[in-house]
Amino acid sequence: MLHDTVTLTCNKFCSGPRTWNYNDDPVTPCEADRCKEGNGFENRVRLSNESFQGNYSLDLIIILVEFNDQGSYVGTCDGQHFDFKLEVLVPITVNTSTGDNVTIPCYATSPKSEGCYVLWEKNGEPVLKLEDGVLTPGPTLKDRASVSQDGCEKGDLSLRIAGVLPSDQGLYLCQYSKTRDTDQFRGAPNSARLNVQRANDNGETCSCDTLQNIAIFVPVCLVLIIIIAILVWWKCPCKARTIRPPDGFSLVPPRDDRPTVPVECTVNAPASGPGETDDDLPLPEMDTNLRAPVPWTK
Repeated sequence: MLHDTVTLTCNKFCSGPRTWNYNDDPVTPCEADRCKEGNGFENRVRLSNESFQGNYSLDLIIILVEFNDQGSYVGTCDGQHFDFKLEVLVPITVNTSTGDNVTIPCYATSPKSEGCYVLWEKNGEPVLKLEDGVLTPGPTLKDRASVSQDGCEKGDLSLRIAGVLPSDQGLYLCQYSKTRDTDQFRGAPNSARLNVQRANDNGETCSCDTLQNIAIFVPVCLVLIIIIAILVWWKCPCKARTIRPPDGFSLVPPRDDRPTVPVECTVNAPASGPGETDDDLPLPEMDTNLRAPVPWTK
């Protein structure tokens, strides 16, 4: 497809020089075991770096495919030749919504009265075949796809899909011939990309690609939030509050048989003078922040 990256795969590992030609012109001319890009392929082609037992793959990788790149390619190594024919597709875009009926256009110069052979593919898989007036749907669209036999005799090979589903989104190719045994040709346009949008309760639409991205993005965000919360908790643990008695006093460990009653204090110092009693001595202050009275001794 136009502006995509394509790999011409040979499944061949070469012990000697690897060369490619395009319509008899060198794509990767090599001299003294060093290769470069041919005219028109500068900075857009390279040989695969894949190796096996010291031998390198013959696969050719073309980046940012141009329309003029279509044609015949021949890869050569170790005395073997591998032929390829590259076709560059320029798809149109057809937008629709789930539940709607949609028509993907395709036109060609077809036989007017002898019937025609039409094959529709989606992402490389057959979805519908029309042969001698008989429709054979593929497993994907089943009974929801159709091509008109009358339209075929008039050059209209358009594919009609009823009750569009999100899974119908993809790249569709239209090809035809007089019979299935003769050379097949592409219709015009030669391909179409179906973009399915999902309607919400308010009638608004959202691309299925967008929904898929959201479905991936939300779980990732949740995982990140959980990880951050764990790190914060680990780095900043809560510190226990330390209870300190007044100066000159110490806490008395509680006993199981001692009820929780107002603070009891023992002061060993005698009354300071005649006429004074222990009741006149100042009592220690209580820690008002404690939930229960805490006894202490001096």
